[in-house]
Amino acid sequence: MSQFTFQTFDFSKDIDAIASEQRKHRDAADHMTAKILVAEARDFTKEEQAEYDEHHNAAIACGKRADKLRKFVEERNASIQGQPRTQTREVEKNAEDGAKKLAAERREAFNKWMGWGFERLNDEQRAHMNRYAVALDSNEPEIRAMSAVLGTAGGFVCPPEFQQSIEMGMKDFSGVLAAGATVIPTATGNDLPWPTVNDTAVEGEQVEENAAVSESNPTFGMATLKGYMFSSKLVLIPIQLLQDSAVNIEQVVGGILGERLGRILNRRFTVGTGANQPQGIVTGSTLGKTAASATAVTYDELVDLQHSVDVAYRNQGCGWMFHDLTFAALRKLKDSDGRPIWQPAASSGMAAGAPATLMGDPFQINNHMAQMTTGQKSVLYGNFRKYIVRAIKGITLVRLTERYAERGQVGLFAFTRRDGRAIDPGTNPIKHLVQA
Repeated sequence: MSQFTFQTFDFSKDIDAIASEQRKHRDAADHMTAKILVAEARDFTKEEQAEYDEHHNAAIACGKRADKLRKFVEERNASIQGQPRTQTREVEKNAEDGAKKLAAERREAFNKWMGWGFERLNDEQRAHMNRYAVALDSNEPEIRAMSAVLGTAGGFVCPPEFQQSIEMGMKDFSGVLAAGATVIPTATGNDLPWPTVNDTAVEGEQVEENAAVSESNPTFGMATLKGYMFSSKLVLIPIQLLQDSAVNIEQVVGGILGERLGRILNRRFTVGTGANQPQGIVTGSTLGKTAASATAVTYDELVDLQHSVDVAYRNQGCGWMFHDLTFAALRKLKDSDGRPIWQPAASSGMAAGAPATLMGDPFQINNHMAQMTTGQKSVLYGNFRKYIVRAIKGITLVRLTERYAERGQVGLFAFTRRDGRAIDPGTNPIKHLVQA
């Protein structure tokens, strides 16, 4: 690979690295603000002010470095565009071919590591893997020597090609993520303060000539996103299967681990208590309507739930969420004229399957929600983008070789750090219907 091609592909990674460093300093400064100025309600000491300024200035410096690099890339691309078209196409093709080659080499190294272990990789493959090495007792990457064998001392952050299969599995089994929750990736795991403000009760005023304006301060709040650890549990795979070239081990392992992580994350993102675990979207919702029945919901009650959410949120796009059995019951509901309340998708008739919307808004099936039984919150409605999911770094895969060698098996497990919280400044963007 030529030096020109190498630099072309690493620009985005360099910019991402600078951005990660910038976020780290910003997170540290925000943490100090939340802890000292807000929680402890005091000013910085001289030493704390110096530390805060250091993080603040470092974040600004990172921003300037990233801007300079972006400008360099833009100017470089502009110079390439000024070349003859045949030369430009050749450069673009070289860049595309180089990117495909890099991805293929990275995937080959990762699959060979899963099947044969680190000691069977060549120097180039070890170089690829070392870019993703992580020590299990540290938050920072652990780059080891080419000849080192990672063994049980650590794992590897899954490269993009493999992580995509895991994320797809997680989404398939995560009603909250599929509903459009906002995902915030962070490079570090320290507490992430999330400020809120509610100024909806205050209007402006008409001021007479020479009269002073009134004072009305907004109500500020603070939510804190943490970084809880989640594991796929250990998966034991026969060595023969891992070493069989006819088996797409990436797809098999990625699917299994992704589904497992997806299930536990969706459970926590749905009904987590918020105490030493994420706050679920149901837990963070507020009461919008109480049904008259313990086991059923009426059309009028759904209308009341829908309109319990402020129109400002509904104009931004809202949706429904419920268990699949609740879905089945709601599909049978009819309005006062005896017509089903469900509207079919524009491209299909009612007989083609379940319609696409409920009362004009999309819906999401989430089987970690409660069914329609006494006292349960069976239906959600609101703006699901107001549920924030924090994703720290990526997903790390660990291979255990010696532990199960006598069985002819290899142990693999994945873990990730996440948190979730419904952000409610007091205007209740997500509401629930509870059964009587």
